[in-house]
Amino acid sequence: MAIILSKQRVISTTPTPRQTWTRPSDWLAMPALSQGDEKVHMLVKVYEKGSNFIIFKFKGDYQVDWGDGTTVTTHTSNTDAEHDYDWANAPSSSLTTGGYRQVMITVTAQGGSTLTEFIRPSSPYAHSNDVYRNFGNANVLSVKMAGTAFTSMYLGLWTWVALEEFEYVGTAPNLTNLAQTFTSCVSLKKVIQLDTSSVTSFSNTFQHCVSLIELPTWDTSSGTVFAYMFQNCYSLDYIPPMDVSSSTNLSYTFNYCKNLSANPVTNYTGITNMSATFSNTNLRTFEANLPNVTNMHLCFDSCSNLEVVNITTGTGNLTTMTYTFRNCYQLKEIKAFDTSNVTSFLWCFSGIRVIRDYSWIDTSNTTNFESMFEANYLTDASFLNVTSNATNLTEVFKGCHKLEKTPASFDCTNVTSLQGLFEQCYILED
Repeated sequence: MAIILSKQRVISTTPTPRQTWTRPSDWLAMPALSQGDEKVHMLVKVYEKGSNFIIFKFKGDYQVDWGDGTTVTTHTSNTDAEHDYDWANAPSSSLTTGGYRQVMITVTAQGGSTLTEFIRPSSPYAHSNDVYRNFGNANVLSVKMAGTAFTSMYLGLWTWVALEEFEYVGTAPNLTNLAQTFTSCVSLKKVIQLDTSSVTSFSNTFQHCVSLIELPTWDTSSGTVFAYMFQNCYSLDYIPPMDVSSSTNLSYTFNYCKNLSANPVTNYTGITNMSATFSNTNLRTFEANLPNVTNMHLCFDSCSNLEVVNITTGTGNLTTMTYTFRNCYQLKEIKAFDTSNVTSFLWCFSGIRVIRDYSWIDTSNTTNFESMFEANYLTDASFLNVTSNATNLTEVFKGCHKLEKTPASFDCTNVTSLQGLFEQCYILED
């Protein structure tokens, strides 16, 4: 077990074991695909009772073999393809232990055409006789595709709630948009391969994929948008290294990845916004150079197992630290970094129980101190510099039961609220 010795404290860095997913043995095998094939295969489950309705859309004239012996259908570019499966037409030999039969859809480009986009259909994901469902195809288990002309998969698999497996075979040199591609694919377990070397937008790509546990290595160096990319991926404990050098914004990128224990980002040089980047994750330590970051709102909020933070920031660049370390109960050390231009420390260090020394903090330009140390276990606040810039001192030390020393002086010239400043500071009250 690896450890870090920091100020005589032992910091655990034992990584969480990576999870793997095993494909059910009674699923039909996905057909082989090669680089440049203009095809998409979809494994569909068909129930004896209930809805078996499927709908999707591509750009580029295409045709669909529905895999159940019915007529192959043709579709012009940017129009929906839909089909309602009959249990009797699905091969009985494909019956699974889950009680459903299986068929394999094959989508190919019509002669003289190419498939360029896999996108959300324009019609509801339900047969006209069904009650409208506000989610996507509920019967597709696996998607395997190939094609070098694809440019976008925006919303392509949005809320396909049964999807567990995805694979993109070969290169995708023109694929630039993966925004919301897998959003709310709540059953997705594994992405086998996916060429992302040209992708610029990863916005919300895997948002709400609560069952996702396996990702391939990838090239994210072209990405400019990563906001909400993995938000609420509760099960994911490992993300392959990510190059975000072309981006400035990592807001909510890993928010609520509750099992994520390691930082996947390799370089933060261009990043300015880290709002809620790692909030509610399982990080133990965080070490990075953040030369251009200005906003750390909610960055590590409720990282209840975080123990050590070692960051460097550009001189005078950081301005917002609202809720940054709130409820980081186990935080043992924050190594000093520049806060000289931070204007708001709203709830920044609330709930921290171990750290006692905050003397490195520069609050010379701070206006909002509200709840900065609420329910914190600090004992000595004599270091705090409250200048004439201060406007809000509401509940700064509320619930600091161990506080013995207050700031040496307050300049309250422009302060509009002192409500609850030392409320529940019992030692002071004595």
